[in-house]
Amino acid sequence: MGEKSIDAQINGGFLLAGKLFAIWGWLCLVLAGLIEGFAPGGANRPLLGTAILVVAGVIFIWTMRLWAKVFPGLCALAGFWAMTAIFTGHALGPNTPMTHAQAAIAMVACGGAAFFTGRFKAKDFVPRLPDRLGTLAFVSGIFWQAVDTRMTNLALGIGFFALFAAWLLDRLKRYRGWRRH
Repeated sequence: MGEKSIDAQINGGFLLAGKLFAIWGWLCLVLAGLIEGFAPGGANRPLLGTAILVVAGVIFIWTMRLWAKVFPGLCALAGFWAMTAIFTGHALGPNTPMTHAQAAIAMVACGGAAFFTGRFKAKDFVPRLPDRLGTLAFVSGIFWQAVDTRMTNLALGIGFFALFAAWLLDRLKRYRGWRRH
């Protein structure tokens, strides 16, 4: 009788739906902040847009332990997408051209992010502040592409090096802990 009861299945479905709505709400909050503060041709209110993005950043950092295990997979998927963009020359579709150099940089950044965040999948992983801030910097770099496409490579590079710094701090902490015993 290892099967779940109907009530457990219903509760699991509602829990999954709640998580998906929370993710959708967070994405809407980020997009609202970007549009409100930085959309070209509109009535820009950068203070309000920045405030919305700060709230989204706090939510991102605060809830990281809930979603951190899937982040390396999402980064690997983004790296694969960037690899296909190298061959097609388009980012999202035929209306969004992307140079081969931009696609190569995105592929390296996303692949490196998948490598540096691979430790997030560990069962006992608890994100520390450098992990949280590095991940926030990387995701901010990805979203910043919607605001200013000229800064794509710089934004991805800053996010990549923030994740690298968090990974390096974790490695140094582990090495020092190993040497003491």
